[in-house]
Amino acid sequence: MQDFPYTQRKALLFVIFILILGLGLSYLKKITPRRAERIIYLDNPDKKLNAQIIADTTQKLIPINTADQRLLCCVPGIGKVIAQRIINYRHQNGLFKTKEDLMLVKGIGQKKFQKMRDCIILNEQRHK
Repeated sequence: MQDFPYTQRKALLFVIFILILGLGLSYLKKITPRRAERIIYLDNPDKKLNAQIIADTTQKLIPINTADQRLLCCVPGIGKVIAQRIINYRHQNGLFKTKEDLMLVKGIGQKKFQKMRDCIILNEQRHK
């Protein structure tokens, strides 16, 4: 480093710093759990069951007519409060007839519905 002029040393140190910072951020991104994983881990300390729930919810659609609060929280845009509103709506008005009926729940508008529409189904589809 002694052979480089002061400005080149500064530039080289800056590039090294940026590389280290990028590696650190990349590592943090890999070890930080997704939102659904954090919610499930808070609600359920059994890690084996958590892994099964996460695998099920990331590969399947969430049935809005039968899902409990924990599963509803796995849908993009739905937290605990809106999940409870969905459950309350089902108890008061019956099951949802279409996916679009979700927009009748307070807190779910057109924009939020667009985020979740591809992650939900009305009922569980059972294989015979």
